[in-house]
Amino acid sequence: MGANTYLEGTYTEVYPEITEDESGIHKLFRQFSFPGGIPFHVAPETPGSLHEGGELGCALSHAFGAVFDNPNLIAATVVGDGEAETGPLATGWHGNKFLKPARDGAVMPILHLNGYKIANPTILSIIPAEELKSLLVGYGYEPFFVEGDDPSLMHPAMAETVEVCIGRIHSIWQAARVDEHCKAGLGILT
Repeated sequence: MGANTYLEGTYTEVYPEITEDESGIHKLFRQFSFPGGIPFHVAPETPGSLHEGGELGCALSHAFGAVFDNPNLIAATVVGDGEAETGPLATGWHGNKFLKPARDGAVMPILHLNGYKIANPTILSIIPAEELKSLLVGYGYEPFFVEGDDPSLMHPAMAETVEVCIGRIHSIWQAARVDEHCKAGLGILT
């Protein structure tokens, strides 16, 4: 995204010292993935981005922040299993405890268990499926499992599962918002 925002001009609008010429592109390259420069992944400094998560484990926290007081927003947030083992992300799973379905949007975490992190396998990818399910239920989620490695099978299976999840979210919103409306109406009548 950094390259894209530079090429279409937004980067220079936000950071005028990174000019659209040879000197500017040289400055952009010299700050790339360098201490005090810009990270190699999308970060808050990238014009037009929220945050893609990764490395620091902030993906869920950013997603929950986006949906508070945003009643029709569903933030589908992909979490890698390496990221899921960071302290910040372990805390991020609890953001659902602060959501109010009557007024807030929803976060739909998608845990991508590919089994890898920087140096060794991830714990979440090697524990039994029932243990993983229990962990996620304990966090307050209803887990769905889509498993496989054949893209021709995975894409439709994932699309179908996402549709089911979105349907569940809409049902929860509907019930909470009708209930909230009824309570407000009763309050006015009494």
